[in-house]
Amino acid sequence: MHVMLHEGLLQRRQREPMANFHSWDSYFYPPPHSTAMRNIADIRDPDGLRVYEYKVTGRRHRQLKTTPDLVEHTYDAAHVRAIHRYLFQDVYEWAGQYRTVNISKGMTDFADVATGQIDRGT
Repeated sequence: MHVMLHEGLLQRRQREPMANFHSWDSYFYPPPHSTAMRNIADIRDPDGLRVYEYKVTGRRHRQLKTTPDLVEHTYDAAHVRAIHRYLFQDVYEWAGQYRTVNISKGMTDFADVATGQIDRGT
């Protein structure tokens, strides 16, 4: 499946205020698309989103490898957030932000919010 980002949609979404991601459900579209995470391109098919995410983050990764100073190197929690923001900026409006809920993808659980596995740099 080939997914293209409509530049006008991206620009409009970047100007809109960030949604309030306060619960697990708030990261996802409502039924019948509740298996797809909310995203800037408004792709509601999880397979299409996976392809799109892979494509655009791959492009951003290549840019970052070519030009490392696109992200300030502070070697702390802010640095990790800056890398995440850069890689996922075209996919998720919450890219680079601390999450308030635990999240997983497939069989992979990401850092646990409640146990402090996410270093908030405080």
